[in-house]
Amino acid sequence: VKVRNYADWKLEAEVKAPGALHALWLDPARIVVASTRLIEEVSLSAGTRDLIALAQAEGFGRGEDGSFMASTGPGAWKIQPKAAPADAYGAGSWIPAESYKVLPAATNSAAFRVYLETTAAAPGPFRNLVMVRSIKAFGTSPLLAAPTLAYAPFPERDEPRQANAFDHGSRIRRREVAITFDAMDQAEGLVPVLNTLKDYGIKATFFVNGEFVRRNPGQARLLAATGHEVGSMFYTTVDPTDARFAADRDYIRRGLAKAEDEWFAATGKELALLWHTPFYTRNDDILAAGASMNYRYVGRDMDSLDWVSAADAWRLPNSYLDAHRLIERILAAAKPGSVIPLRLGAPEGGRSDYLFLFLPLLVNALEDSGYDLVPVSTLIEHAK
Repeated sequence: VKVRNYADWKLEAEVKAPGALHALWLDPARIVVASTRLIEEVSLSAGTRDLIALAQAEGFGRGEDGSFMASTGPGAWKIQPKAAPADAYGAGSWIPAESYKVLPAATNSAAFRVYLETTAAAPGPFRNLVMVRSIKAFGTSPLLAAPTLAYAPFPERDEPRQANAFDHGSRIRRREVAITFDAMDQAEGLVPVLNTLKDYGIKATFFVNGEFVRRNPGQARLLAATGHEVGSMFYTTVDPTDARFAADRDYIRRGLAKAEDEWFAATGKELALLWHTPFYTRNDDILAAGASMNYRYVGRDMDSLDWVSAADAWRLPNSYLDAHRLIERILAAAKPGSVIPLRLGAPEGGRSDYLFLFLPLLVNALEDSGYDLVPVSTLIEHAK
């Protein structure tokens, strides 16, 4: 890593760091250098180096003196357990070792045996637990304690819902939410979303627009075969509340019927009697027209903003967020009974990332917050 003067490009310092990947200024006299083996703080004035951490250790184990050892290519390091006396050499920090010599890996010693507990009754969100059994005495304990669960309390009262629209489920009966997926025209993200839902054993609700079915009949059949709940997102991508269109009740009814026909022709299956307009816009005529065909309008109690493209950022200030910040925003807004809409497909104007590709992160975060993920029909049933 070469340090040069910005004004005349004169070489002022050179730091030997084989496999250097990154360098970061701490102040004008100190830098952090991260290589494939070590992460070090380097004083440019004194020429000293302090080890921050090991990087990409190739081997690790327990040394004969009780220390932990690691190898990084030709280098060997050791660290004493934190329980070591304060005057023990290298307590709490890595120091160079003469050679890399570790005890053979084993799951038992003279005093303890370590094994995996794989029973279905294991507590917490684990498929197995690392257990430590005492050989000289009675007792077995988990090596890693289950996380402390601290959920937000239920509100004292439920929130009212509109008669012809379902925007959220019960706030007080169950800690459950519904993630819905809107397929308006494009199919990007459908396969990874279906794979994630299958991996987590989740049944969800999808809403499909007639334009999506016409463009992607194969993807429509794939979705229909999964057993997920599939509702209607109308026949076209038109906003029926737009003053430029004469969208009366008959137009809504014909559009819903046409969407049913398109779905059945492509998949041989019927749509669930749940629907919403392409952009979640509505008025009394729209709700009444849907209800006259036994459709339940499904709204939302938050906007995930995953539909905002990079091209929209200039006209929608503070609305274009990356996927991680979108997830943080959703978690902050989620309540029992929430309907959380996600958009499939790549919006015109593009994005740096897409929320549907981070679905596992969102699912984990919601489950860690104590929520069960259910279809919209389950929210409706449990709200009665």
